[in-house]
Amino acid sequence: MTLLGGVSSAYGAVIKSFSVLINTTQGAEGDAFWIRATSAVFCGLTNDQVGKAILRYTGSSGNLTTSEPTSSAWSDLATSTDECTPLDAAYTLTPRQAQTAASTALSTQVLSSQVGAFVDVNNNTFAGFAFNNTAYQNQIYNPLLSVVHNGDTMNSSLIPSITFEDNGAANIVLNNLDTGIAHPYHLHGNAFQLLARGSGIMSAAGVDALTLSLDNPLRKDVVWIESNSWALIRITSDNPGVWPLHCHIDWHLAVGKMAAVVVQPDAIRAMDLPSSWSDLCSGTDPSAFGPDR
Repeated sequence: MTLLGGVSSAYGAVIKSFSVLINTTQGAEGDAFWIRATSAVFCGLTNDQVGKAILRYTGSSGNLTTSEPTSSAWSDLATSTDECTPLDAAYTLTPRQAQTAASTALSTQVLSSQVGAFVDVNNNTFAGFAFNNTAYQNQIYNPLLSVVHNGDTMNSSLIPSITFEDNGAANIVLNNLDTGIAHPYHLHGNAFQLLARGSGIMSAAGVDALTLSLDNPLRKDVVWIESNSWALIRITSDNPGVWPLHCHIDWHLAVGKMAAVVVQPDAIRAMDLPSSWSDLCSGTDPSAFGPDR
């Protein structure tokens, strides 16, 4: 990605990473500067603290100074109580390799996620997360790819799912209905284009009313969505499979925050899967449940 213009700080939400090019036009050989990282209590952390590292300039000799820097923090840095704003929402990011989004999509599917109380297969209530009111519960010996390959129907009480039958552009609306909780949403098997985001709730019908910028939108496999907000992502459904879409905070995934994105189910059913794969669950109980991971 290319960041248009320089910045004095960057927002790094949970599991987010980025590369930084540092402008060294200020200072001279032997100078040292503090690099600061402030924890954000709004992001769910309990401690308000600032981590520090030292950046030192060396010359051709490679000698390092040992004294502590005297540099001060920028005046425009976010505070620990600021909302967890993702980098791509705070600044304009443009992919280096341009790729225009398709002018239309074959269909739009909606996944809305929310924290709540749910009932597991043993009739026990647990606190967890769900997509479309269903918290994922994992049948560890009955993989979802096998279910689709065998022509069976996924149990909608155990796994929320959306399906894209054909190859083409496909929209997914992700609604984060949680108040005060932001989430990083990760999709396997596809790099998606981030077409729009906003506050509130978005519907499939609402997407039709949006004015979208299709000129080289940001491409990602994780999108950070703030509380009570939504994002519209677009994939090309050319990679047949049953792809997990889940929260990248592991303990949220472990209590149900996962959905299945089924791409080209007819192509999946036509796959010639090796016996070494199907034999992995041979002799096991397909109704057994295990950890959601």
